[in-house]
Amino acid sequence: MKTLLQPAFLATFFLFISCRATVLAQSEAFLNRIDGSSFGVGCIVIPVSPNELPPGGVESVQIYEANHRILYPAFEIREVPREVTNTFLNAKRSIGRFVGEILSQTGTSVAVYFLFVGNQTPLDITIITNRATRHTITPTQHPIKYNRLLQDWWGRYNKETVSLIQTNDYPPVVKEYLRTMLSFRLGLKRPETKPSFWDKLLSTDLGFQLDPTVVLFETQTNLFFNAERYTQNANLDLPQSLEELIHQQPKIKSVPTSQQPRFRPIAYVPQEQGEQQANKREKSKEEQEQEKNQQDESAKKLTALWDSLTQSFSIGTSKNDNQTDAVSPGNDSQSQYEQEGIEQIAFHVPAHCFYIRYGSYSNFAWFQDTTAIWGGDLRNLIASRAFQTRSGMRLEQQIGLRQDTLAKLFGNSVIDDVAVIGTDLFFDDGASFGLLFRAKNNDILTNDFNTKRQALLKSTHGATETLLDIDGERVSYISTPDQRIRTFYAAMGDYHLVTRSEQLARDFVALHKHQGSNATKSLFNKHLSLGELPEFHQVRGIMPLEQKSTIFIYFSRPYFYNLCSPAYWIETQRRNTSAARIELLRLGGMAAAAEGHGQTNVSEWMAMLKSNGYIPPNFGQFPDGSDTILESWTNIRDSLRGYRGSFLPIADMLPNKVTESEYQQYQKMCQNFFENWDKFDPVVVSIRRAPYKSPEGKQEHIIIDARIAPLSAKNRSTLYAHLGQPTTNKLAPLSGNFASFELSLAENYLFGALQNEVPPRLPSEQPRPVERIMSGILLKNPHIMLSDLFAGYFGYFGQPGKFLKLWGWTFQWIDDAAGYARSIDGTWRRHYGNYTLYSRQRAILDLIAPQLGFVPAEYAAQLRVNIGNPLTSRIAAPLNNFGYARTCDTIRGNLRLLNDLQMQFHVSGQHCQEVAETILDADLICPLGGKYVYQPFTNTLSDWGRWQSTVLNNLPNTPNSAVMIQAPSGFLAPPLNWFRGGKLDALVSPDAVSVHAELEMLLPK
Repeated sequence: MKTLLQPAFLATFFLFISCRATVLAQSEAFLNRIDGSSFGVGCIVIPVSPNELPPGGVESVQIYEANHRILYPAFEIREVPREVTNTFLNAKRSIGRFVGEILSQTGTSVAVYFLFVGNQTPLDITIITNRATRHTITPTQHPIKYNRLLQDWWGRYNKETVSLIQTNDYPPVVKEYLRTMLSFRLGLKRPETKPSFWDKLLSTDLGFQLDPTVVLFETQTNLFFNAERYTQNANLDLPQSLEELIHQQPKIKSVPTSQQPRFRPIAYVPQEQGEQQANKREKSKEEQEQEKNQQDESAKKLTALWDSLTQSFSIGTSKNDNQTDAVSPGNDSQSQYEQEGIEQIAFHVPAHCFYIRYGSYSNFAWFQDTTAIWGGDLRNLIASRAFQTRSGMRLEQQIGLRQDTLAKLFGNSVIDDVAVIGTDLFFDDGASFGLLFRAKNNDILTNDFNTKRQALLKSTHGATETLLDIDGERVSYISTPDQRIRTFYAAMGDYHLVTRSEQLARDFVALHKHQGSNATKSLFNKHLSLGELPEFHQVRGIMPLEQKSTIFIYFSRPYFYNLCSPAYWIETQRRNTSAARIELLRLGGMAAAAEGHGQTNVSEWMAMLKSNGYIPPNFGQFPDGSDTILESWTNIRDSLRGYRGSFLPIADMLPNKVTESEYQQYQKMCQNFFENWDKFDPVVVSIRRAPYKSPEGKQEHIIIDARIAPLSAKNRSTLYAHLGQPTTNKLAPLSGNFASFELSLAENYLFGALQNEVPPRLPSEQPRPVERIMSGILLKNPHIMLSDLFAGYFGYFGQPGKFLKLWGWTFQWIDDAAGYARSIDGTWRRHYGNYTLYSRQRAILDLIAPQLGFVPAEYAAQLRVNIGNPLTSRIAAPLNNFGYARTCDTIRGNLRLLNDLQMQFHVSGQHCQEVAETILDADLICPLGGKYVYQPFTNTLSDWGRWQSTVLNNLPNTPNSAVMIQAPSGFLAPPLNWFRGGKLDALVSPDAVSVHAELEMLLPK
């Protein structure tokens, strides 16, 4: 029966596939005409084996039509995971094995959906995986099937077919534009893209940009579907500022009781714990009195730590901003600043600027060199990225100031202090920032800057220098017509500012001209310095100069006020719109060319793009008078702001008139602020480093102290309702732990750990089918189970909470003599004294339970995390394999981008990388050291080809790339290549979140 069933089933299956391909291919019909264009829709399903998929996966499959009639294809892999099949094949019961046999014969197929143009003449289609298959299909008229297939195509076109661990390492500008444009042209609903938690919290609610691409895509969608907001006249005065509205609100002197954390006392397990508690004797009065005194001392310690870390900061920064208690800076020749504990350079930074202080030139050079090690992008510390942005090089070019070897050698003898300051962090499109130096030798530094600027002037075509008179001071301004070089140099005494923002230069000069002349300075006064802010003095009391921070980062309350001022906020939105319009014009032209539109003059080309829906129909002059100028495909700019990446600084072009829509949007932002937030508080981060040598090489001990004050009222209330009191004790470390955590909640105290030393499984603890399936799908290794990879324990004392109560119903109702019970999912639970412990392996609980105990902690905290050196852990190899697979996926992401340009825009294959790098303004790189090469197909397909990576050629071409691919010798994935252990303590108070972290960092050789 078995031998007869398999061939019969196999034949039936492939017959079904063939019939399905034929039926779907014949279900194509012409779309009703839209703006003079007709589209048909089709689908072809072809069976493939895993090794027939290209290295880029299903999204590197290609489809061609002899007459270029195929448009906007979408690809879908159809398969049953082999881990599910293998689990059924290895089942003990015959019915399970029978199901496995059926599943093993279903095979894998690729469905190719597409639109096409033209009449009912046959389509001559070639689909290329790792082999080419040819299909000749004659379209037919069938409205009902057409509508169904159109919806199927649209659903697949908007579905991300990437693996579970894949993240987009390049902005998906191609797919996002096409989804919006096609939705607009075809009348199909565009799926909403939900922003991440932090993007919604900061970008949606307040307009702070964490990820510029999120705002870019949202703005492009609004330009198509909410075009009326961009056609209004800018004839309204600026609305009332958020800062003024905040000051009009009644002052809250204390946090309401309803918003206070429910700091319930936690009954710590005494020293005699566990099974020994049953034999405890009655304590004498002297012992009871001594224990009470110890508890009182612990409470005093907790109160002292709490006050020093949180409440004093809250009191110091919650003063009325209109009070005239600014600190008078005096003269630079005096040592008053250091005596007051405030660095001199802070008195030369406008209060509304962000402040990143390095303290010395060597610290500044260390940060630049360390960043360069990681490709100029610190995100490479977490995972290798597949492209390298040009922002660092572009910023150096814009301000005309680059670090050379001579500066590294003699910088400390000439420069006393360095800080990066500015009014925004929008570096991707041109930030309002500058470098501020305090000179040790003023003449040498002045001469060096002037020499570099003259060399820049001579070496740059079209560059000119203008000497500006700003409040009686001469300020050098060098620029090019395209504003890609824009640099101001102002020197006031020993302080030198090089910036790309004219307004920042004016604020810097005005700060010195009016310093000390106004006895009633307040936060409304633009001439107030950072060093004069009471809040800054309070922070310096918590993080004093004596700590000698390598990097000190401060975002003041005036910085947030300025960022959310009407003019600044509205110009930020206008800049987003300018960037979106530039990308729309670029990508819209590519889409039109792909559909066969030829080149005409600029005005006719723009009219064609608008009339056919490639760009919004009302695409034209913006209410502020700006327009999008098209010179060529690579030369598109905003008439007022310039080119993307080097837009004029926001601070230099603030509006004084706004549209009704802009007025309402700003008021909506203010409303969101008062509904979800209640105040702005400073944010401060201190980073210290201590270099040392280890057997591996140069290492750094990095200490990070951060105070992140802004919490929305809603999130703060939710957080406080669940948190417990901060503790001054922590669990004693256990030798077998690799990573551990402790969390104080209102109902209980949670803790857990991963262990390096794992005892063998008992016969009754063998993995169950569900675990085998999940482990196989996620780990792609039949010999490694999730419970082996994450072997350890977790537990609590106190009340179990809702989840643990619900889970408790799955355990045996009665514990055995040692306190054990087992769940139906195979997890062991043990009650041991006041503790409740859980683990997949009973032997772990046997070892851990008697060792649990508390020791004094250095910091009060509600959350503690400790991680050892990952290279010495038993999970080092799986983690490295995971990182290798993830790195391979980033390379596949670039291959998918290049393939998108071929398939979606019909870009000539050999030019795809050049086009991609122009769109992204970044260089595509292979983080494994390989290269991207274009390989034309042979024989009859010589006009076509595919981009490949030289390092992926020998990897298995499995769909949804394997998570646990074996990493080659010598490969170390981030962060295994630098992280050598660390710890973190977090304290949440009514006014802020305080974090103290320490980590060991290995520098690459």
